[in-house]
Amino acid sequence: MRLLILILSIFLSLMLLSKIPPLNSGVTLAGNEIRIPYSWDLTGPKNPLAIVSPAEPRWLRVASFNVYIGDGWVRKNPQGLGRFVGGNTYTIRVTPYAIMLYPAFPVPQPYPGTSPKVEGGKENGDVFTYNGFQARVIAKYSPPFPYADYPQLSVPVSSILGPKKKWSTPRVRALANEILQRFKYSSLRSLLSYLTTWLRNNYKYSLKYSGVPGKDAVDWFLFVSKTGMCVHFASAAAVLLNDMGIRARVVYGFANSYVNGDVRVFVTPTHMWVEVWTPDGWVPWDPTPSIETVRKNVQALRVPRANVPVTQRNSIQRQVPTSTNVNININIDIYEIIFAISVIVITAKAVMPWLTNWPIAFKNCVEKILKVKGLTLRELARITGIKELEEVQLKYLKEGKWSRKGFIKALKWCLREKICTLFKRR
Repeated sequence: MRLLILILSIFLSLMLLSKIPPLNSGVTLAGNEIRIPYSWDLTGPKNPLAIVSPAEPRWLRVASFNVYIGDGWVRKNPQGLGRFVGGNTYTIRVTPYAIMLYPAFPVPQPYPGTSPKVEGGKENGDVFTYNGFQARVIAKYSPPFPYADYPQLSVPVSSILGPKKKWSTPRVRALANEILQRFKYSSLRSLLSYLTTWLRNNYKYSLKYSGVPGKDAVDWFLFVSKTGMCVHFASAAAVLLNDMGIRARVVYGFANSYVNGDVRVFVTPTHMWVEVWTPDGWVPWDPTPSIETVRKNVQALRVPRANVPVTQRNSIQRQVPTSTNVNININIDIYEIIFAISVIVITAKAVMPWLTNWPIAFKNCVEKILKVKGLTLRELARITGIKELEEVQLKYLKEGKWSRKGFIKALKWCLREKICTLFKRR
């Protein structure tokens, strides 16, 4: 009976999960890596990431990735942002989902050469960690635009050239060299302005696309699909600069937001832009086309109460508490919550004995099927043919813990016999 409950619980859990829309982050992160997708769909629901007060910052920086690996980026001893020079104080509250995407605390994009300070937090390279979901951050905020605000970009391109990385394919490197020859003796500002215009005029930004994977993601974007989202535009720009000999890295953060009262609410999809190295610090630069089309989708989060459809009147509204009492309305069906809790309780009740004391759970299963009581593990081994049970018993007597040997065999035996019993009854 317990095994049947387990099977039914798994089936019901899958049915429930199939109804839950996927969480769209915008990029795929795993540890200290970012993978560049060949197919994506960011047209789904917008999930809250962070709430900032005052509402001035339009960009929250999380972490940079400085080494391109053909199908993504990795972090390898990234250089810090600069010195702390003070600035305005912001209260930032993040959601568990934001930390789940990447375990670092978002901070307002700092002015080049400066570094934010998270009160009570820790700085590790160019990222910050904090033990909690709300913190006070002191930063001199600076968005990636306009270029005129950054005197650091007046530096000649020729003065900051270093070894060429040769990260991508030969034709990407040839394109980088061709552009470099045109701007080698111009200012860095002129080069970045050209690359921004060129990328935006020749490549399409799309929230949804389905493509065939290539050998190199940047090559695929520049010469095959010519369609991408922020991670593709930023990756192409950063790889081209590094292939010219100019240090650049991609930055993961939040830039999709709306203002609610005196706070700014950041939601998915997340964003990616570029930081370019200059002698006076890393300068932010965003080559991606305007994301206003993305921001329009955010309006769905701010539906007036009077316009809520009748079909949603049986739902409950959950408040995300903030220091300024901003309300984010997320509709959750109360029956789905009750159903989910029930499935979890039933599943835990059936699974826990197998996870903690599986030989005892197996013994109970065999005794119920054979309608006997008091079997020893040695007798179980003889009846079921699972000889590992004898070794498991010896190890338990010596070390006081159960070995996993024979676990899968025991589970299969119970499942097979339970199914056979059901068919015999019919």
